[in-house]
Amino acid sequence: MAAANAEDGVAGDLIYEKWAPTAKTTLVEKGLWDVVENGLSPDPTKIPELAATIKVADLAHWRNRVMRDIKALKILQASLPDSSFRTTISAASAKELWDSLAKGNEEAKLRRLEHQFEELSMCEKESIVSYFARVSRIVEELQKI
Repeated sequence: MAAANAEDGVAGDLIYEKWAPTAKTTLVEKGLWDVVENGLSPDPTKIPELAATIKVADLAHWRNRVMRDIKALKILQASLPDSSFRTTISAASAKELWDSLAKGNEEAKLRRLEHQFEELSMCEKESIVSYFARVSRIVEELQKI
C-alpha cells in the first residue's frame, strides 16, 4: 500500500472519512450494500455436497449476487482516486476492497496518532490543563483503535 502521510486517509489522495460514507450511500441507493457488508458465499457448484443437490433457483440467486457484487466492485473502483485504485486492483470482491481500505485507514490513523503522540510537547505559554487535554485527546483516539 502507498505510504500515508499524516493527512492521508489510506493512500495517496483518498480521504477515507469523506469517501466511505459517500460510497456507502451510493451502494445503498443502488441496492448493493448487502453484498459489500456480507460478501459472497462460495460457488455452490464447487462444493461437492451442494453441487449434486443444488436447485436451479438457488444457483440463479447465487449468480445474481455475483453480478451485484461485480456492480458494487465497479462502483467502488470508479470512485477511488488513481493512487488508491492501484493498491486495490487485486481485490476479487466488493467486500474485499472495502475491508482492505477500512483496514488501511485504521493503520494510517494509528500511524498518524502515534506520530502526534511522539511529537507532543508543551508550548511555552500553554497551561498544563490545555496540554493535558491535548494528550488525553490523542490517548482516547488511540484507545478507540
